[in-house]
Amino acid sequence: MPKLKHSDYYTEPRVQELAAKERAEPGYCRRVSDFIVGRKGYGHIKFLGETDVRRLDIEGIIQFNKCEVLVYMDESKKPPLGQGLNKPAEVTLLNVMCIDKSTGRSVTDGAQVERFEKKLKKKTQAQGAEFVSFDALKGEWTFRVKHFSRYAFDESEDSEDDALESGKLVPALMEDVRSRNHRTALPHSLPAQLKLDPLKLHQLKASFFPLDENESAEMTDVGTYKKSTPPSVIKQYKSSLEEGELKRPSKQIKLSPHSLWQRSPMLLPQQSSFQALTAPTPSLVKTSRKLTSGFRLQESDSEKLLSTSNSGGGVVDAALFMGTSFRAGWGPNGVLVHSGSSVGQSKATTVVSSSIKLETVSLDRTARDDRGKVKDILLDFQFNAPLALHMSLSKVVSESNGLKLRSLVCSKDQLERLTNDYEDLIEKQHGTPGVSAADQLVLKHQVLAWQLICVLFSEKDALVTETEEASESMAEMKARIANIDPGTETLVRKAAFSGWLQDSVFHLVQADLDSTGKDASHIRDIMVLLTGKQVELGVRKAILAGDVRLACLLSQGGGLVANREDILSQLEVWESEGLCDGLIENDRISLFKLLGGDIHGSLGDQEIDWKRFMGMLMWYTLPPEAGLPDIILEFQRLVEEGDAFKPVPMYIEEAPVEVKEAPAPPPAYDSAYYLMLLHARGSLDESDVNKMFSSSASTFDRLDHRAAWHQKEVLQAIGVLNQSDSYALDMSFISQLLAAKLIHWAVYVVLHMPVCPETTGLHEKVIKDILSQYCEVWSNSEVQQKFIEDELGIPPEWLHETLAIYWLYRGDFEKSLVHYLKSFMWQEAHVVFMTKVSASLLLNGKKEEIWSYASQMDAHKMEIENWDIGSGLYIDFFTLLGSFENSEAYDTELESPVEAKMCACKDFFERLKESQRLWEAKASKLLRLALTRMADEVAALLVSESKVKRVDASVEMEIQSVAMEAGSPEDVQLCRLQGAVSSFSNWIVQIAA
Repeated sequence: MPKLKHSDYYTEPRVQELAAKERAEPGYCRRVSDFIVGRKGYGHIKFLGETDVRRLDIEGIIQFNKCEVLVYMDESKKPPLGQGLNKPAEVTLLNVMCIDKSTGRSVTDGAQVERFEKKLKKKTQAQGAEFVSFDALKGEWTFRVKHFSRYAFDESEDSEDDALESGKLVPALMEDVRSRNHRTALPHSLPAQLKLDPLKLHQLKASFFPLDENESAEMTDVGTYKKSTPPSVIKQYKSSLEEGELKRPSKQIKLSPHSLWQRSPMLLPQQSSFQALTAPTPSLVKTSRKLTSGFRLQESDSEKLLSTSNSGGGVVDAALFMGTSFRAGWGPNGVLVHSGSSVGQSKATTVVSSSIKLETVSLDRTARDDRGKVKDILLDFQFNAPLALHMSLSKVVSESNGLKLRSLVCSKDQLERLTNDYEDLIEKQHGTPGVSAADQLVLKHQVLAWQLICVLFSEKDALVTETEEASESMAEMKARIANIDPGTETLVRKAAFSGWLQDSVFHLVQADLDSTGKDASHIRDIMVLLTGKQVELGVRKAILAGDVRLACLLSQGGGLVANREDILSQLEVWESEGLCDGLIENDRISLFKLLGGDIHGSLGDQEIDWKRFMGMLMWYTLPPEAGLPDIILEFQRLVEEGDAFKPVPMYIEEAPVEVKEAPAPPPAYDSAYYLMLLHARGSLDESDVNKMFSSSASTFDRLDHRAAWHQKEVLQAIGVLNQSDSYALDMSFISQLLAAKLIHWAVYVVLHMPVCPETTGLHEKVIKDILSQYCEVWSNSEVQQKFIEDELGIPPEWLHETLAIYWLYRGDFEKSLVHYLKSFMWQEAHVVFMTKVSASLLLNGKKEEIWSYASQMDAHKMEIENWDIGSGLYIDFFTLLGSFENSEAYDTELESPVEAKMCACKDFFERLKESQRLWEAKASKLLRLALTRMADEVAALLVSESKVKRVDASVEMEIQSVAMEAGSPEDVQLCRLQGAVSSFSNWIVQIAA
């Protein structure tokens, strides 16, 4: 019911009539037609249409004074237009008289009254109200308004004309007292819409924008101004109004794009320093730029620095200064690049906005103690142990692209045991030394969330005890559970939910009891106990205080609806007889209202947490037979209508001191509230699901997604939540695991991501990206590498491919080649072998290693591009070397072995030259040296073979010609040339003979 404290205020219908109609027609107070509030001798307001009058503090909202009425004096509490009492209404003010200035008496008729009424009408319409009537005999002024703030007839001012000018109508847009000295501009002008004084705005502009002669003529009228006034000027004007009178700057600085914004010298080529841009001053401040810490101004020029808390100053902001070449954002490994205050800085201080900062932000805060150090025990309790528990119930459900995709398998029968295991892990973490008070509060919320999941969604076979489960077979147990009355399960679940509410608010009840003190009345303590349904303790307190009747009444609290109605009826009788004012203490009245089911009336202005409010709604207001879904949906309705306390998360509602001093987080509802809606509705839309699993619904750390991911997995496993698009939550948790360097668990989470046709190949891409980016971490951990390969079944070739890229990046090319071969990436292995490995091995005499690598690729040469002029050359090289040792390898019927070897060497030399042209741009100079050495070695063996076999001079001449084309070094070529001349001479001698 609406509240009225003073007898001179009244409502129509009266409060008693509203209460009677509400009982007869529930919901009547939400739609009272033409509701009237007035004060005797001052006037009244009739709110047009239907008005919601529930729990309105009439005198706190509406105040009648002489010839004025104020509605919503505190602008911050005024609701939007059309809500509450900020709606169209008809106002009637009394004692508004037309006074004759010569006699000082009121005038009721005549020309003076007509003139008074005409100007009153004109003034009313000019201020946005609608004039209705003026009764000079009664002194009643009636007008209609569309919204409310303050409307008055002020008799404290005089005018030059007549009595009308002694009063004025002051709407919400001109609340500043100084605005009364100036005439208002047009209602659609910018100052009026921004709630600014046009004169002050003009003065402000004149201080910053000196006017030319042409402009000065245009600005003679106070209400006229340029449209080009920048928003920053308006913002500074607003702040100046809050501080007091606007102070004119000591200097007039003319700001313009040409004078303030200049091209950054840093962007010009061949310049290593630049000047900070300032407004025109006697000298510019020179600075130098450092890559790691940005560019800073000298301390001596600190008075010119631009502060984040002040819009004045001479130095421009660094972000604006650098323009498109700079943006605030994230770099690798948690590096944040910005130009503002330091990360985590709670107090507002003056900062060097011309300095660019590079800070490393801790992304694994949850694994750190209160001193910021990473603790292995916290890693185990927060990540390893919960994920190991999750893996104990995870099964492989399908295979895709060589991956064994997994899913959590859990039934509602197993839910209670699973949630208990999660609670045990959280309690162990709670007892770890070094955990801050804020983190302990988050852990407590996680325990309550797991308990609530068990209460709402587990199979309630409470009639089956553990001993009975062990003594009978599973089939017998299931048969007996199937025969249990479904209504029993509903009652058991409702009782469990009631117990969960009591346990979750028990510490709050105790804190309120401690805050009341020892001298507090027993009734106040009983009231606090009842908010947590500690009825038994309340009864004991009443008995100890000798209040036996109250104890009997408390024992029936939350009982039959008829008993509650009797209590409310008795309260109405006492109120109508005036017994509630002074004869019965207010605390006892509030207690009776609670027992009668009127929780709003019992609480009054007192604020409590949303869980206790929901419990009071369940225990004292709704009928005992109401089902749990009905209770939850009723609470949701009250929240949406603003009649219940918002279900804010525990970390906000019970925040310790160090968190309360931090910047306030954005408003969010508790994840427990969405769990309740999920049970009541049976399903949630995508928006509510995202809100339930957002980090802000359970913790102040926006980067902590552990609890949300585990809860999502469990809810999906038991079938109460669809396999919806949860990629955002999955990837957020994966990022958190990667920040903690738990790469194997990050891959494990990827395998649990849902599969859909639109994301084909997503799992493979994400896993390969993770393995590649964090190769150094998991490759140095034997435990992680074995877990990824053996437990998760990730294809070994993926790991070897990642290691190959990693070692290639690190410059260990032979290791890279080995891993490329193990990953069956033959083309990549071939390129690394030719450009990075083979030459150094050959020059160091490691021919066995060359043969090993080349022979592995030889079996897959059909898959390798340019094999014949690449690794195939080494195969041919070793084959030729073997042929010179074994002469029978080239015995043919068509030609001699020496001639066959000559043809093979000639073909080899040609491919060497082609290979050199191909790899010259890709490989180092060592490869060219190695190819030359190969050619020289083969050519030497060929020439030596010709001398040993004593071939004909013509054949020897041809062999010398082939050896000369091998591309040997110059000194070797000269020696070969002498041998060729000798062979030519022998050939001439043979011909002459």
